[in-house]
Amino acid sequence: MYYEIKDFAVKVYNKHFFDFTLKNGHMIIINYKLMNREIIVDFKNNELLLGGEKKKKEVNTISKLKQILDKYLSAILSIVNHKITYYDDYDEIISSPIYIKTLNFQINLQSEDRERLINQIVFDILFDKYLAECPQMTLQEYSRNQSFIFPYNSDAVDSIRKCIGKATPRFINTMNNPFIRENIERLGFNPDKWFNYLGQKNGFYTTQGAKQKKFKKPKIIWDYIFYNGTQELITSKQFLRSFNKNNNYSYSAIVNLFNEYDKFVSNAFMQQPKNSEDYFIKSMEFYYLEIYKRIDFIYKLALRLENEPSIVIYKNHPLVKRFHPIVVCPIVDNNEHLNFIELHKYYRPMLMIEDLWQEQKLYNNPLYLYTLQNYHLIRAKVYEIFNYHAKFISNDYNEISNFLKTHYNILCYHDSNKIWIQPDKKRKYERNARVKKALEINNALFEYSEKRVPKKWNPNEAS
Repeated sequence: MYYEIKDFAVKVYNKHFFDFTLKNGHMIIINYKLMNREIIVDFKNNELLLGGEKKKKEVNTISKLKQILDKYLSAILSIVNHKITYYDDYDEIISSPIYIKTLNFQINLQSEDRERLINQIVFDILFDKYLAECPQMTLQEYSRNQSFIFPYNSDAVDSIRKCIGKATPRFINTMNNPFIRENIERLGFNPDKWFNYLGQKNGFYTTQGAKQKKFKKPKIIWDYIFYNGTQELITSKQFLRSFNKNNNYSYSAIVNLFNEYDKFVSNAFMQQPKNSEDYFIKSMEFYYLEIYKRIDFIYKLALRLENEPSIVIYKNHPLVKRFHPIVVCPIVDNNEHLNFIELHKYYRPMLMIEDLWQEQKLYNNPLYLYTLQNYHLIRAKVYEIFNYHAKFISNDYNEISNFLKTHYNILCYHDSNKIWIQPDKKRKYERNARVKKALEINNALFEYSEKRVPKKWNPNEAS
């Protein structure tokens, strides 16, 4: 859909621009990632102006961060619940308030849910901090760094290096499928540039004649390839869509795969941290693995649903549905005009909120999906507006770690003592019910599709 400035109304906060919203009352997420300029409301001439580089409010403590998010949340709720004054056409932004038809859309948060939502956004911002500061490593450095996870393998460094060497082209060729390429473009990325970046490693897809270099990448990028490539972990089988009962895995073999994964998690993330910063890093690294591969989520949900055969988990079921809406991005063109483009954006799961609701079996409520989507919407809007107006700059890892331990203890989300096959059940079907449900959930999350058939990527032919 194409948007023009006349389609939007403006929300002013303390006489400064706060956010755009659609005049027709439809809910929309504004993503300001392409907007690094000040948007100025000219009250005298009743118009919008573009200023210089956006000056963001610096927030340096968790407590201040929660305070400002609480204010933004109140403002966003007033927008989505239509309790604000909107303004008319672009030329009459200030002087001509109009009435907009109120749609049947209201979001009311109880105090506890409000706090949980704010804690979720704090965690989102902390994860962004981790991504921005993730250490850069060569493949050899990464291999050495990860080798401690496999103490039983004396050749772990070489094994990890070779694993990534083999996995990288396989991963790129899978992502080069036309359907997946299209999805990458919808997220606002050039797939060829992305593949070339992933392949920059001692000659992976080095353009003909180019000098080979030792390229450094953030550790999380190496993790991304390693999880999809290592044959020792169930994570690679998820990527290949080969992890299900139809692929000649016995139930005991499947349980062994889960158990090997738990050993990996224990060695990689659950060891005693050296200090508060190390605790923060371990928390974020495990969170990334969990939201990507969802192993603990799968177990928790299988445990809760094993005695509810009427609930069948399928792709896009409310309990596994991913939130990747279309967002609208303001952008300044070469003529200094404000335009708007549409992109898709993936918002990570709200692990703690969703886990609490599942524990309370709220998924049996027919309004579960509606409520969950509303929470995703509000969380996304507050998160985006914070990132436009402010930035978090704290390195107080004691405070950060205390927040994580108190409000978002992701390391405790992991269950290290999973019981898959139940010894107290008499019938084999009943003893394996949990494993069967886990496979059902996994296949809903990582469904086989011919759209994932690899297509060889040639960097010399890339656009």
